[in-house]
Amino acid sequence: MKIDCHIPVEERALTNSFLETYEGYVAQSTLISNEVEAKKSKEVKLFCRFCKRTSTEVTFKEKTHVIPKSLGNEGLFSDDECDTCNRFFGEFERNLVTYLGTFRVFNNVKNGNRIPKFTSANHNIEIRKIGEAVTLIKRVSHDEDINVNIETGTFDINIEAGRYIPAYVYNAFLKMALSILPTQDIGDYQQAFKYILDKKRYEYYLVPRSVKVVESDVEYQWPFAVLYKKKPCVTERVPLHIFCVYVKNLMFQIIFPLSRQDIESGNGEIYWKDAPYLLFGSNHDNIIRSRHEDELNSLEKQKRDNSIHFKFDLSVLDNLAAIDAKGFLDNLE
Repeated sequence: MKIDCHIPVEERALTNSFLETYEGYVAQSTLISNEVEAKKSKEVKLFCRFCKRTSTEVTFKEKTHVIPKSLGNEGLFSDDECDTCNRFFGEFERNLVTYLGTFRVFNNVKNGNRIPKFTSANHNIEIRKIGEAVTLIKRVSHDEDINVNIETGTFDINIEAGRYIPAYVYNAFLKMALSILPTQDIGDYQQAFKYILDKKRYEYYLVPRSVKVVESDVEYQWPFAVLYKKKPCVTERVPLHIFCVYVKNLMFQIIFPLSRQDIESGNGEIYWKDAPYLLFGSNHDNIIRSRHEDELNSLEKQKRDNSIHFKFDLSVLDNLAAIDAKGFLDNLE
């Protein structure tokens, strides 16, 4: 599969190295809805791609998303995920949402027709959008979670993050990858399907649970996913597939684990290359802000720091004026 896009100049050396090993295999956009087609297909579905149970054992009535609705997917639905598996995977999605923290509200990631508000774990701070242009940060209690120092020009919002299970965050990404895997490849990933449905054995599977995150200055309106496949001529020990999903200005990359080929090649260390950040409809350069890797192996609950810290020019204090905040907000709404 040829991917026609622009590669930022700062990504080209990385891209050349990656494309020596991988080629585009599957791309899934959420821009055009397949809701009607997926619903009709479910009416005659024979079995679930995840649990393999048939329509005589499980139901296929719920809307099931290839990329979670909570990441802004309003149009891309699957037709081969049963209602039981859909509910099971909901726990992974909830952990992913908690992991993302304030990202969704600040970046206007809609869940359906609305941008969900963010509430800190201690319920002291609430962040919500009024339209898409105005962000309201509200201190619910009188605890000192919002601090302004007019002498140093610093503004601090201490946000107590919710707790999430890192392994479940990884599983949320893996579930997306398994959802777009072509039917002809499902047989090669039976161990991956067994892994994601077997909570009692997560710690025993040799799965490289981590995610590489790329932040850019370019924001996509709709999420989309890309699956890369190792070229047949490649002999180095790298995963058969790499999965990437784009949400607003972030790209998340994971190893697609437990293919038959990777298992048969042994249990040695697997090297994985950074996938390039693809630009569609834009030819901008120097847009990559950062790259980092989050380790997601733990099955113990953790939390991330979502606090906000910035400095302001003290001269802005010269023109301060009091306003009726409640009346102002009522007019905006």
